Amino acid sequence: MFLIEKTFLFCGLSKEEKGSILALLPEAQAFEKGEVIYSADCYQKALGILLEGKMSAKGENILKRAFSEGDVFGVAAMFGTDDGYISVITAQSRCLVQFIDEQILEKIFKKYPQTSLNYIKFLSDRVRFLNQKIAQLSSRDSDGKLLCYLRANSDEFGIIEVKNMSNLCRMIGIGRTSLYRSIEELEKKGLITRENNIIRVNEV
Repeated sequence: MFLIEKTFLFCGLSKEEKGSILALLPEAQAFEKGEVIYSADCYQKALGILLEGKMSAKGENILKRAFSEGDVFGVAAMFGTDDGYISVITAQSRCLVQFIDEQILEKIFKKYPQTSLNYIKFLSDRVRFLNQKIAQLSSRDSDGKLLCYLRANSDEFGIIEVKNMSNLCRMIGIGRTSLYRSIEELEKKGLITRENNIIRVNEV
């Protein structure tokens, strides 16, 4: 339960309030390695919290994000009118996931208004992040596009593994020649360090 209490939803709540919310939650669900958790055809309107294991989200066969314990998914898709899910989330190991569906969330929001503010703040931060990313990717400067992508997709240590340069070109909208030139330029400036498929962003 500790990981659940550490999520954005519980920010600013008392110990008693957290305990009352936890009592409303259903039993966590287990998924085996390779099992699809969310996809366009397999989706429930529920916020998910990864309690154990690792997951990955892919779209158009491109890795969008890797999830580790404590990460949250499904937040933006909760209260929309679309019943589908744009990514495919797959268990990379045996996983344990706590789901909080729409009905339970509505009860929580009504009883504890702070949780609804926490939800709005989380979504606002995501929108601001995506707007910044779009603005930078719309730039004609290939160096800026590449650095923006690396910053947005690296882990907490500024590290990202790039297995397929063609996919990276497609993601940021530049050609292979421009990509390699930008990598060299960012390395010269000391902004990134590259070793084989591993890139470290030195200025995160």
